[in-house]
Amino acid sequence: MIILRMAAKRGSLNGMKWRYIVRRLCIAVPTFFGITLIVYIIASFAPGSPLDAFLADPRITAAELARKKTAMGLDRPVAVQYLMWLKAFLGGDFGFSFSTKKPVLDVIIQRMGPTLLLAFSSVVLSVAAAVFLGISAASRINTVRDYAASGLSLFMLSSPNFFVGLVLIYIFSVKLKLLPSNGLYDSAGEKSFGMLLRHMILPVLVLSFQHIGNWTRHMRSSVISTLTEDYIRTARAKGLGRTQTILRHALRNSLTPLLTVIGMSIPEFVGGAVITEQIFSWPGVGSLMVQAISSRDYPVIMGITVFVALLALLSNLVTDILYGQLDPRVRYE
Repeated sequence: MIILRMAAKRGSLNGMKWRYIVRRLCIAVPTFFGITLIVYIIASFAPGSPLDAFLADPRITAAELARKKTAMGLDRPVAVQYLMWLKAFLGGDFGFSFSTKKPVLDVIIQRMGPTLLLAFSSVVLSVAAAVFLGISAASRINTVRDYAASGLSLFMLSSPNFFVGLVLIYIFSVKLKLLPSNGLYDSAGEKSFGMLLRHMILPVLVLSFQHIGNWTRHMRSSVISTLTEDYIRTARAKGLGRTQTILRHALRNSLTPLLTVIGMSIPEFVGGAVITEQIFSWPGVGSLMVQAISSRDYPVIMGITVFVALLALLSNLVTDILYGQLDPRVRYE
């Protein structure tokens, strides 16, 4: 009977989880299309036009310019342009880049690998550093260690990416000449994994800098709050040391609030990569977005918007599910 009740309870929880996922997906769909609509309107009403690139040619005529405008669909109202893009997107067609004349999907896929590599490495570094600094600060409250970790996290949180990037380039690339400052590989020589790692060090540090500061503060607060729980006092009463108590009992529950912050920050690594990739000439989606905005390349802008919006919605959904797995007190209904 007990086994049957446990199985029934587990089945009920699984059913609630799936209903919760379906409900979240139903909310995500209109949110996604709302994001694409807003971005398309903002891009369309921004100063400049995709036709500006043709105006640099002194031989182009007004008739040829009008023909290109019609061919690109820019002669229609913005609402009609968006509906045309939406119809093509729902059919699996991302269109062609106004600048390169290549399929948008191919252009984004080509740039997606370096951005995901940079973002994933930065997330791993940020989590590892934040957990270490947060635990170090929380385990010795109001001591030199706590003040040092808290001060460092505040400094990192308040430092802009572009400033940190320029400082690191000046120190490690210009003065010390230890690390490269641009690109995935050296311009000459064989491309190797070791070379890639050297080129990744500075961009990963810059992209992680503010997140380490922010997540350290969350981790410190979470550990301090967890250490006041009854089960922690029980573990201490059984003779466990402070470090063992934190690692064996407090760490998992302390990570639960941090997980929410991490999940909400995942899209920021792609968004933040816009600045970082520009500073280090990193051939990723961020630098592609800057180029697309500069040339008013609407299909590329919308393609990147789709990628970032789906990433944000998916990361939020996964975070909510993992939150429930880590904390049994969370209910899906």
